[in-house]
Amino acid sequence: MSGDPALALLLDPAWLSALVGAPVRATRLRPKPGVSSVAALVSPDGSPWGWVRTLTGPARAKAAKGRAAGRVDGVAEWVIPGTDTLVQWGPVPTDPRLGRYAARLPLGAHVVVLRHNPLRRLVVRDGPLVHRVTAAPHRRRLSDVTRALARAGVPVVTPVRGSEVRSSHVTTWPWVDGRDAVGEADPAVLREVGASLARLHAVRLPVREPSAGAGRRRGASTAAPGALQTAAPRGTPAPAPRSSADDRVVGPLRDWLPERTWADVVGAAAASVEQLRVTGRPELVTRARAVLRRVGSAGPTSDEVVVSHGDFSLDQCLLPVDGGVLLTDLDRAALAPRELDLAGLIATCLLARSDAGVPVLQGYADAAGLPAVPDVPGPWVAAALLARVVEPWRRQEQDWVAGTGRLVGLAEAALSPGATTGGLHGAPPVGRLAVPEVVTDGTEEVRVGRAWPGKVRDGIPRVVVEGRDGAGRLRAGTWDAAGRTRLLPPGADPALPALADVDGELVVHRAGRRAVVRRPDAYTKVVRPGRGSALARACEAGRLLATAAGLGSPEVLRAGEDVVDLSVVPGRPLHELADRTDWGEAWECWAEAWMRFQGVADGPDLPVHGDADEAAVLRTWAQRAAPLLTGTPWPDRLEALATALTARAGSGLRPVPTHRDLHDKQLLWDGATLSVLDLDTACLASPALDPANLAAHASLRQAQGLWSATAAGVVRDHADRVATAAGVSEEEWRLAEAATVGRLVGVYAHRPRWRRTVEAWAERSWRRLVDESSLMEVSPASPAGKAS
Repeated sequence: MSGDPALALLLDPAWLSALVGAPVRATRLRPKPGVSSVAALVSPDGSPWGWVRTLTGPARAKAAKGRAAGRVDGVAEWVIPGTDTLVQWGPVPTDPRLGRYAARLPLGAHVVVLRHNPLRRLVVRDGPLVHRVTAAPHRRRLSDVTRALARAGVPVVTPVRGSEVRSSHVTTWPWVDGRDAVGEADPAVLREVGASLARLHAVRLPVREPSAGAGRRRGASTAAPGALQTAAPRGTPAPAPRSSADDRVVGPLRDWLPERTWADVVGAAAASVEQLRVTGRPELVTRARAVLRRVGSAGPTSDEVVVSHGDFSLDQCLLPVDGGVLLTDLDRAALAPRELDLAGLIATCLLARSDAGVPVLQGYADAAGLPAVPDVPGPWVAAALLARVVEPWRRQEQDWVAGTGRLVGLAEAALSPGATTGGLHGAPPVGRLAVPEVVTDGTEEVRVGRAWPGKVRDGIPRVVVEGRDGAGRLRAGTWDAAGRTRLLPPGADPALPALADVDGELVVHRAGRRAVVRRPDAYTKVVRPGRGSALARACEAGRLLATAAGLGSPEVLRAGEDVVDLSVVPGRPLHELADRTDWGEAWECWAEAWMRFQGVADGPDLPVHGDADEAAVLRTWAQRAAPLLTGTPWPDRLEALATALTARAGSGLRPVPTHRDLHDKQLLWDGATLSVLDLDTACLASPALDPANLAAHASLRQAQGLWSATAAGVVRDHADRVATAAGVSEEEWRLAEAATVGRLVGVYAHRPRWRRTVEAWAERSWRRLVDESSLMEVSPASPAGKAS
């Protein structure tokens, strides 16, 4: 590790946590050994907490300058004993360079910090708006460039006009409801991503030569003075005559976009390789330098310049819920060879072990009129990989050494003789099934909202899907690994014959299993014939428990062999109420009620759900979700959790009344009364199970961007209060929450909108709950993240 003692302290999470008085760790490290270092601080769940920096010797003048300017509110300082090094830290709003600009933002009460790179960039969401704050001025450049591209027909996100903040360091953007293209499995969508990049590259950028004696921009054409030069992908139409509209596109791009050449690309790779020295791993430095020498000796491989994104990857492509593709984050847009963007795409796909780059390149080739998928030279891909080589260490990933070694290995492979498209086509197939966002039976399309494991037929896994069709109707059906979709008619299901006789709005339909219909005076649950009576008994037993605890719950109004009518209870799901002023009151009400719920002694007879039963649930999810978790560590992790639960079966606390599927959508609040739904799963189980399940869901809602950190913290605090009152130990809590996390990975692996978000959240949660505890020894996945 580094010989800089100040930097060594930043790499110690225990020391950092003691210093700032909160559990944190450093990420986004930017060191200058012996001079200064800066890092972002994140909480155990990965959410931004703040920043920290060290200043040694003359660099301490920066702190003095901040004091003189009055920018010290909320900033703490400490001098490392026996050194000339000052440590400063503080929460996000106190960032020494960004805080003064962020303070001008007219923010609401529930702001979510999306990204914080200390002293450089801050991105926050405030409802329908996203604010970008940077240390370097960017407002005019980024606004002019994105609007010019939009006028040219490129699908890009553009800033909101008329922002209240007039600062060259701040821009305001619309929040795009959707997700990025990372993890997208639908080839049609990925081809559209490629077509969007082709439209960017097709923007014609005339460059008029400077007059005699004037300076020449790096990379400018050598045509005769006054000649008009254009650059666009081969196969694109010839440019139309220029007009004033052309000037509205050409002018801003010509004025603002820098040129990036092959020399710049190699230089960026070299800088990243040299930063490896600070890691204290000379073997990695030596190996990376050897690859860099091979890259540098390759020489320029393209002289065709296009308008480039500059940092292109699938996470820079947004997929709005209403369809289409939008390019975003054009901070590094430049005039460069097309290989710059294509190599970035391939490098990030290789790191993610994804073959999604193939359909993207196919879509690019089709839109650009190319005869075949472009074969990106290996040196470009190797350079793109080496430019990211220090990122696993900068992010302080748990196994950053292995991650860095893999990066160098991929760069070596990209330079191998015979490697096509930088090695992308030669990358090992992922072999992992992914449910597409939209399924079609050839006649109708359904946008998948939820999905569940289905049966395996003829060796082909199936998934049960539910979503809305083009007419807005809830539809159900199946989709299999061969790409075949079978959709049931609206409101019909041969396995649920009673569904056809129930009038109302279909709100839930899990094909072949159950459906829920909303009627004016009741909700009707439809199940398979013969299962209605057992469902009614379970619902009534759950209602008795809820009543004894002072909670509302639906009453069984009518029960048949395949239908159960339940009364309507007042309130809205707490899932939707995180921005209300009575949020804390609602959860205080829940905590008091749930302690009573767990203490009900003379309630109905309930089945026992012990540790061995919970282990069986995890093993079932591991088996059913296996096709969607192939190549990930989660099947092994679920088995490890199941083994740990089985080993301690019968040794925990006395089982108590338990919901067994308690989360924020099961709780309704009307401002005075709290009600609980779906108590047909009620049982006797560990007192850790319900509060840990609820706490895990709260952290997930924050990761999804649905709740603020404050709102999620309120829920976790009250869940902890209930568990503490029940005598739940730290070990029991960790195991129960880890089991919830593992189960949610299996659940959301089937749901395309949130799959990647949940996996990233689950990885952070796993490391917090399991890898850092002594419950079990399970190796995490090798890091393969993107560059920050």
